[in-house]
Amino acid sequence: MEATVLGLADEAAAGRPLLTPQPLVTAFGKLLAERSLDPAFQAQALALPGEAYLLERMGARHEGADPAALRAALMHLMRDLGRHFLNDWRDLHALCRIEGEYRYHPGDAGRRALGNLCLRYLCAAGTNTGRQLAQQQFDAANDMTVCLGALTALVQSPAAERSDALAAFHARYADDALVLDKWFALQAGAWRWAADAPPTLARVRELLAHPAFAIRNPNKVYSLLGTFFRANPGEFH
Repeated sequence: MEATVLGLADEAAAGRPLLTPQPLVTAFGKLLAERSLDPAFQAQALALPGEAYLLERMGARHEGADPAALRAALMHLMRDLGRHFLNDWRDLHALCRIEGEYRYHPGDAGRRALGNLCLRYLCAAGTNTGRQLAQQQFDAANDMTVCLGALTALVQSPAAERSDALAAFHARYADDALVLDKWFALQAGAWRWAADAPPTLARVRELLAHPAFAIRNPNKVYSLLGTFFRANPGEFH
C-alpha cells in the first residue's frame, strides 16, 4: 500500500492522471470481503497508511516531500476505493452495528472502529449512501466513539451535511470543554475535497474568534493550532 500511495503521489506531482492499480483493487476487495478476520485487525488493514509516515518515506525517496501531491494521492484512493466497493462498505457497516447500551468490550471496540472506517470510505465516495448512513449514525449515537466516527466521516468528505452536523455536535456538548477540544481538532484537520472550497486555514482563523477558544488555554491551542500545524500537512503547506 505504501508503494502505491507514493507512486500515485509522484503521478500527482507530475500532473498526470491518477489511476488505482488493479492488483491493489483486487487485494483490497478480498480483504474487505473476508468475514473471518477480527474487526479491529480488519479496520487497521483496510485503513490507508498514516500521512505523517508517508511524508517521511516520500522525503527519503526524493530528498524532499510534496505534501500537496501526497494529499491528492490519498484523496484519490479514498474516493476511488469508496466508489468501487460502495455496496461492500455499506454491507460491512451494517454488520458492525451494535445494538443496546454502550459497554466497553474489545470486540465491540473493534466493530465500532471498522464501522467508522466504512463510513469514511462511503462519505469520501461522495454518494448519498454514505451521507445518509453517517447522518443516521450521528443522530442515533449513544457513545462518543460512534458519534465522532460519524461526524469525522462527514467532515472529512465533500458532504454538505457536515456544517449542520458540526453545529449539532457543538450544541450537544457546548458545556463540555474537553469534548469541544475534539470539535476544534476535527475542523483543523479537515481535508479540502473540492478545488473551489475555502482552505482549512480560513476556518481555523474563524475558530480563533470562537467564544469557546482561549489562546491562553494550552488544550485549546493544541487542539486547534496544533492539529492544523502537525496533523494537516496538505492544508498547512
